[in-house]
Amino acid sequence: MKNAEKITLVGIKQDLANGYRGFKNGCYVCHENHGMTFHHLWYLPNEKIYSDFKNSLDYYRYLAPIIQADPKRFLFVCNAHHQAITRLCRWKGVKRKRLIRAVMMTK
Repeated sequence: MKNAEKITLVGIKQDLANGYRGFKNGCYVCHENHGMTFHHLWYLPNEKIYSDFKNSLDYYRYLAPIIQADPKRFLFVCNAHHQAITRLCRWKGVKRKRLIRAVMMTK
């Protein structure tokens, strides 16, 4: 991605974050404000996903009006915590509960 595209992408994310009070504290998990992305809490039928696009800028141009229309469907998180959320979502039900319990037991 070219520098101008990176600057445009960061600008889109900042505008989206500034447009909704729930995003202004930075990452939902750690409250930092670097390497940020938006995490879908749920998808609507026929909604495109990241892999449907050539690059991040095209994806965020598609995603921006969706976030603006319904920001409660998203969390604003740093990339590290987005990756952790996404990985944890691979497990369902009892296995996820046991995994979370195992993390809570770990010192």
